[in-house]
Amino acid sequence: MANKDCESYYSQVASVKNGLMDHQLCAWDKVMDTCPGDSGGPLQHKLIFGDYKVPFLVGVTSFGLSCGNSQPGVYVKVSKFGSWIVETLQQHGERVTAAMFEPLACAGRYFYHRERYGPSIFDIRPHNVQLIWPKQPSPERCSGLLTEPDAVLTTAQCVTLYG
Repeated sequence: MANKDCESYYSQVASVKNGLMDHQLCAWDKVMDTCPGDSGGPLQHKLIFGDYKVPFLVGVTSFGLSCGNSQPGVYVKVSKFGSWIVETLQQHGERVTAAMFEPLACAGRYFYHRERYGPSIFDIRPHNVQLIWPKQPSPERCSGLLTEPDAVLTTAQCVTLYG
C-alpha cells in the first residue's frame, strides 16, 4: 500500500502526524494485521526461483492499529539499512558483500531447501524421463520432459556435457 494512502489510517497517531518516513512502508492483509508482540517480526515476500518459493525479507514489523482487523501495519524497510547490515556483519568478521543481499542472490542460496512451487522437471512422473548417456548423469543435472511420443525437452547443458 502506498504510504500516502496508509497515512489516512494513522492521522490520530502522534508519531505519524507528519507522515510516514522514507524508511517505513505499509502492508495489509484481507484477513488480519499485526498484533501486540509482533514488533520485530518479519514481513516477507516469496520470490519464485526456479521451481521454489524463497522467502525474502522486505520489512520488520514496527506497529499497527488493532489486532485481528484488516488494517495496514507499518514496517521498517530492510532495503534502507542494507549498507549498515553489511558493514556491521563485516565488522564482526563475516565475509559478506552487498551483492549477496540482492533479491536474486538471496533466492539462489539454499533454494533446494525451500518450498516447492509447482511441478519440477526433476520430479519422477510418467511424463519425465532420465537421459541415459555414456557417463550416466544424475537426474538432478540432466533429465527431460516427454513433450510428444518421440520428443524430449531438455537443456543444452545435458546434450553438450554428456552427448
